[in-house]
Amino acid sequence: MGVGVDTSLDEAVREIATLLAVAYRRHAQVRQVGSSKPPLPSTEALDNTVETSPHELTLTRQRKESPRL
Repeated sequence: MGVGVDTSLDEAVREIATLLAVAYRRHAQVRQVGSSKPPLPSTEALDNTVETSPHELTLTRQRKESPRL
């Protein structure tokens, strides 16, 4: 310890280090538990790749002609 350093500061640092060590040990012993929420429903029913979309985009940036009424 250097000259002029307060001993209470050194004690406080030791106490904080002890508290952190205890908290780390407790955290390391905690067992991880799974979520109680059920899994999300499947999105397979939403698959509409068979249907053609009126808003279909192409890579050539050509627009489909809209039917004129």
